[in-house]
Amino acid sequence: HQPTETGIGSSLRTDVLAWLWDLGWHELGPHADSIGAAAAAYVHGAVYWPFVGAHVWINQNSYGQQTARSDRDGWAVKCRSFLQAAGVDARTADALVVRRCYA
Repeated sequence: HQPTETGIGSSLRTDVLAWLWDLGWHELGPHADSIGAAAAAYVHGAVYWPFVGAHVWINQNSYGQQTARSDRDGWAVKCRSFLQAAGVDARTADALVVRRCYA
C-alpha cells in the first residue's frame, strides 16, 4: 500500500485512509486530521513521530477557542460518534474529544 499525506505531516497507508473515509472522516471538518490520525493509530497501530521544533499550545487561537460553545458541542458529538464507530474505547474517545474539541 502506498502512503498518503493526510494534511498533518503524517502519512497513512491508502487502505487506512479508505477505512477513514468509509467511517465518514471527511465530515469531521477542522477535527478530521487529529481525530482521524488518532483513530488510525488506535485501531491500526499507526505511529506519529514528533520532530524537533514541534510544539503544542492552547490559547485564544486554538481550534476550539474560535467557535461558539454550541459549535464545539456539535463537533464533539460528531467526533465521539466517529471514534465509537472506529472502535476506539469510550475513555480514550472522551479524552480525545475533550483535547481536540475544547482545547
